[in-house]
Amino acid sequence: MTLPRIPEDLWQFSTTRSDGAAFAANLLRAGIGQAADWESSRDIGKFLHATLERFVGARAKEIDLAFDIAVSLSTSPTSWRRPEETDPRRILLTFRVAHTVGWVNLMPVLTLLEAEHELLPAFFYHRLNNSLSRWFRVFDVVEAKYGWESWRERIEEDEAERKAECQEEGIPFEPQATSEKPRLPDCVRTRPRGKVCNIFALARSPAARRLVEAIERLYRVSRRTRCPKLDPQEREDMFYDTDPAVPLISLAFGEHDVVTEMLNMELETSGQVEPEPWPILMIDGTDPSSIRRAFRYARCALDTLVEASRTLSLVPGFEPMARETP
Repeated sequence: MTLPRIPEDLWQFSTTRSDGAAFAANLLRAGIGQAADWESSRDIGKFLHATLERFVGARAKEIDLAFDIAVSLSTSPTSWRRPEETDPRRILLTFRVAHTVGWVNLMPVLTLLEAEHELLPAFFYHRLNNSLSRWFRVFDVVEAKYGWESWRERIEEDEAERKAECQEEGIPFEPQATSEKPRLPDCVRTRPRGKVCNIFALARSPAARRLVEAIERLYRVSRRTRCPKLDPQEREDMFYDTDPAVPLISLAFGEHDVVTEMLNMELETSGQVEPEPWPILMIDGTDPSSIRRAFRYARCALDTLVEASRTLSLVPGFEPMARETP
């Protein structure tokens, strides 16, 4: 997990140089910052970094096994800002993918669960997807379909031009080979006709029970509170020219499936402008209750990542995210 150090020019949240110190004091009043961290440095930037580091705490080690996420405090959701954006009443606690999108091939775990009961694959997949997408962007079949449809439109336009050129030149036209439209595997499409009273009873083997218990813990944790959404005016004020948030993870159904193909296509064509972070938690730095509320949301997001990492570690064939050694 990345915790970017806060440059000195970002300690000042408006034209009043005391704003950074006032925010630090309000972190202490809110019970988020620790007096020991201030006493050890008496430096606003170091104190803010230490506060985030302490808040994330031991979660970082488990999160890093499956995700590459950065958490930061700033007055702007992007790396550049205008002077009028420095407002102590609008401080942002943001999450963004630091470098690498997480990835998991779900077919081995879906096959394992299907052998236990036909309803378990759909239960596992939708619990995983819904829990993570409640807080982060997840690249799933729905996202892949959007990309595939846009890609098909471009292919059809190109082929219409090539076909006309081939007819003029009197040469055979060969259509381009294309990927099939993304779809859920059949085992995930099986849904219960009525209410299932005890999903745990459907998992008989120890491996299946561990998976069901883990995914249910993830689901419960992700729903301790709801991720706040930006209203349209807030979004318009913050983002002038940005890409969508980079997905936290891709939920694939094979080593080289169409979901992965569409994700790679998106990543290859993006990057001309800075991606948005997500989630974005807005804080009134002058109000300790606003600080507590934002960090309560952040705690739920971090705990969701921890439970998701623990769940993914049980998926057959899942490989922990490789880390570059300095």
